[in-house]
Amino acid sequence: MWFGSSSRGTGTFMRKPRRTRIRSKSGPVLQKIGVEFEGSEDVRAAMVEGAAARAGTLPNVVASIRDRLTECDPSSALAIVALYGGNISPQNRKLEYGSYLTDIKQNHIELLQAITLTIPKEKWGQGVPTPEKIQVIIDSLKELGGIFLASRIAVSDTSSNEESVLALIQERIRLHTQAVRNWGYFKEVLETLGKLYSEHDII
Repeated sequence: MWFGSSSRGTGTFMRKPRRTRIRSKSGPVLQKIGVEFEGSEDVRAAMVEGAAARAGTLPNVVASIRDRLTECDPSSALAIVALYGGNISPQNRKLEYGSYLTDIKQNHIELLQAITLTIPKEKWGQGVPTPEKIQVIIDSLKELGGIFLASRIAVSDTSSNEESVLALIQERIRLHTQAVRNWGYFKEVLETLGKLYSEHDII
């Protein structure tokens, strides 16, 4: 960019210096910043109290699922939830990452199977699972995930920093693995699936 003044070819012109952008090659820098605010202990106490209240609803939610399973055939209900919660649909020649049932993962199906196994065979329902009963089961399974998390928060008020750090690490591991049920290492899973389904690529 040029700036200055001139009169019929006379005058002084100067080139505006360009601003040089310095790019860092070291990548982003993370810095831990401690945040302390007044009333933090009150907030923590309120969180623990709220979590304890939600954790207290666990028996009612489990009972709701059990009641539905005694009104209809549990094996059929389990099969329906597993079918729609454990499958993804191909669209536009690509796999959409998500099941037919939003927020229903394999860990929810395992919970339903575990609850089913707590019911004696003679108390199993004989009717066909209706959409209304299946919806109650699905909603209750979704709620269970939050209840289990709340139950861990309710008892996380440890007395030492070492115990607090350990509890935090354990919770992070749970959150990353509670819905993961791979049957091999990631590379092995991809190779096996590629061999199984590569023949369908031409479709």
